Amino acid sequence: MSDIIRSQCRLPKELNEWLINRAKQESRSKNAQMVVELRARRDEVERGAVFNGAVNGALGG
Repeated sequence: MSDIIRSQCRLPKELNEWLINRAKQESRSKNAQMVVELRARRDEVERGAVFNGAVNGALGG
């Protein structure tokens, strides 16, 4: 477990409630759900950055 960092964060109440509800739907802890959501967002951003870079390269930009 040396690759795990203990952290605290502050969330808006509505985001916390959404996260709790998503975790219940997926039978996960709130922490596990937060990791899933963050990884999914990271993947979206990275795919977008790669796609945007490819488009800009193709357009000479």
